[in-house]
Amino acid sequence: MRFVIGIGLVVCLLGTCIDLCAQVNTSDKVFQGVQHYSKKEYSQAVACFREAVEKGAEAQWRLGLCYYVGTGVEQNYTEAAKWFRKAAEQGNAGGQWLLGVCYRNGTGVTQNSAEAAKWYRKSAEQGNAEGQWRLGACYIGGIGVTQDSAEAVKWIRKSAEQGNADGQWRLGACYSDGIGVTQDSVEAVKWIRKSAEQGNAEGQWRLGNCYDIGIGVAQDHAEAVKWYRKSAEQENADGQRLLGDCYAAGRGVEKNYAEAVKWIRKSAEQGNAEGQWRLGACYTVGLGATQNDEEAVDWYRKSAEQGSAEGQWRLGVCYGTGAGVAQNYTEMVKWLRKSAEQGSAEGQWRLGSCYYDGIGVTQDSAEAAKWYRKSAEQGNADAQVGLGMCYGNGFGVEKNYTEMVKLFRESAEQGNAEGQWRLGACYIDGAGVTQDSAEAVKWFRKAAEQENAEGQWRLGSCYYDGTGVTQDYPEALKWTRKSADQGNVEGQWRLGVFYAEGIGAKQDYSEAAKWFRKAAEQGAAEGQWRLGVCYVRGDGVEQNNAEAAKWFRRAAEQGHPEGQWRFGECYYEGIGVEQNYPETVKWVRMAAEQGNADGQCWLGTCYEKGEGVEKNYTEALKWYRKAAEQGYSVGQASVGECYLNGYGVKQDYAEAVKWFRKAVEQNDALGQYDLGLCYYNGQGVAVDKEKAKELWRKAKAQGNEDATEALRKYFNE
Repeated sequence: MRFVIGIGLVVCLLGTCIDLCAQVNTSDKVFQGVQHYSKKEYSQAVACFREAVEKGAEAQWRLGLCYYVGTGVEQNYTEAAKWFRKAAEQGNAGGQWLLGVCYRNGTGVTQNSAEAAKWYRKSAEQGNAEGQWRLGACYIGGIGVTQDSAEAVKWIRKSAEQGNADGQWRLGACYSDGIGVTQDSVEAVKWIRKSAEQGNAEGQWRLGNCYDIGIGVAQDHAEAVKWYRKSAEQENADGQRLLGDCYAAGRGVEKNYAEAVKWIRKSAEQGNAEGQWRLGACYTVGLGATQNDEEAVDWYRKSAEQGSAEGQWRLGVCYGTGAGVAQNYTEMVKWLRKSAEQGSAEGQWRLGSCYYDGIGVTQDSAEAAKWYRKSAEQGNADAQVGLGMCYGNGFGVEKNYTEMVKLFRESAEQGNAEGQWRLGACYIDGAGVTQDSAEAVKWFRKAAEQENAEGQWRLGSCYYDGTGVTQDYPEALKWTRKSADQGNVEGQWRLGVFYAEGIGAKQDYSEAAKWFRKAAEQGAAEGQWRLGVCYVRGDGVEQNNAEAAKWFRRAAEQGHPEGQWRFGECYYEGIGVEQNYPETVKWVRMAAEQGNADGQCWLGTCYEKGEGVEKNYTEALKWYRKAAEQGYSVGQASVGECYLNGYGVKQDYAEAVKWFRKAVEQNDALGQYDLGLCYYNGQGVAVDKEKAKELWRKAKAQGNEDATEALRKYFNE
């Protein structure tokens, strides 16, 4: 019999992953509601949940579930989806996957498979096992995502390896049908048995089915009946049907399914270390129990003190995040070290990160690399990225780009999104590999398609520039927006640029300012100076020089050269600050010394005019030339003016004309005015007043006031 992989809605909502009878804090209304629900006092349960909804997501998704299945209230999918969304938008992993179910089935919302996959992914990326297997199911069927059997197995395995029984039987089903893995009936039975032995009804009837027809195990009808009964007594329809078939065929008739439901908690309460950390994990994510960090810590500690490496690193994480216990980095490191020293790859890479960042321990590059290596050698993808970064930066190891790339590739090929985008970056830069833009795009895309925000904006950037792909502004906009919508600052300010410049989207200064602000408020200097420009110009915001200066200052104080010269300009012009030439010089010099051409021209101007510094034409020319040699048209025109007037250099009309021409070739208005002057006066070129007029008209069209005056004075225009 072929295994069927699907999303049975009733089982999804009432199965073991959403156990309304789970142990929770006995003092709150959620607990009371759970108790009423367990006694089938549904109206009282709903009243308790409704009273508690303002206090948090746990009550919200439970109330939503009552609306979904119509217990205690009239069934109302729209209301259910509303409460699931409230929980989901608070980051509650349970609410997220339940909202995904609504989108998958079109219950309470317009059916939208892509939106379903989005919410499953949000849950999954929090480590929620329910969200993980549901995302895997989407990949199996190409529901809301491109069909990808290997990606399906990856997510189902994540769920299964957390002990989620639904993930386990689905992984077994993949092995049974050869979906994303080599077909292997014995391996299928192994995973289905794990599920069944936790009391999962789906796993039980599937294991019974294996025994019934002899797939992956010797045929044994008595064993089949045992597993069918376990499933049937949990009201699993497939189990009931198959148990009935066994009774009809006289193939054994024993089972006690109620006992299976109690095993994880019974196991934990008897001191089983694995059961304890798993129960702790349930409390951490609110899976089958009211989310309760303090309770989670209690169970992790029980497990950890018995020497469970899994319990130890999880307890360490709680100390690191302050979830359920006072934040204590020293204590975090203590428990991570215990786990790491037992060989836990998860504990090892997390301990390596502590040494890398100097959290809870003195920063120590050699120790960081040591622990990353131990974990990476076990195949931990996060550690492979960490060790790769050590090689890239020469942190604790000798700098070695080839080794860096090797590690990023190992991580990337496991599907690790960070490894993927970092490998892509290596191909962009030619660091440790031959530069290959197409290969870079391939890896950025892999990361982006996993909803990795860094991969998304980088892929968008490739489409924007036509790097490794055909230039495509709408596609660039699409990926940049995905990144921005996840809160990535790089994606946010880049999305603002699309709107500011009308590239790939209709020009919309308000939208541009919105995204620049989002980036700026997260501390992104690029977003800050761009928001400052919006305030100077009144683009998408009310014109406000003080706000402009504020944001330029923030960018400048982070060392961003664009922010520095613009803040210096504020002091020069008295924009939002009191005019102060020495402050101008201070800030534009900072930009100039970083190679910023605008800063160099501004510094040259200060030296030329003696504003904020002693007048010095030689120094002025030096800075103008630095800008000009970068191809900056204003710098080119300014160098030309120095030669025209003999400022800091021997007067040389021919050289002046040379530089003015360079500026004019870039349609620079100052260059057009100056070259026109040369043609009018015959300086470095033959007198040609028509040519002068033509150049001044071009400059005037760009708003150059000197050209406007020259046309009036010399040509009566």
